[in-house]
Amino acid sequence: MYIVTKLEYLQVFFYDQVPGTSIEEAHTALQNHSWNTNRAVRYLKIEQLFRLGAVTNRDECERELKHFNWDIQNAASSLIDKCHLGSVV
Repeated sequence: MYIVTKLEYLQVFFYDQVPGTSIEEAHTALQNHSWNTNRAVRYLKIEQLFRLGAVTNRDECERELKHFNWDIQNAASSLIDKCHLGSVV
């Protein structure tokens, strides 16, 4: 029988939701968002897109994520395509 600790669960949960997220990033996001996992995941997705460098502000990242129902792969692909086409500043 394998017992999963809360820390292991959070690590798997956040990595599944936002690939590449460290447990430290997830913990900080949770603390900063009153332990609300949905808000923490959304924050981490916005930050991850922003770090791609395809846009200059987090608001554009959030708009793109909302447009793609918070699917980070589709939002990132769209932002990169727009960047290459010159429609995102």
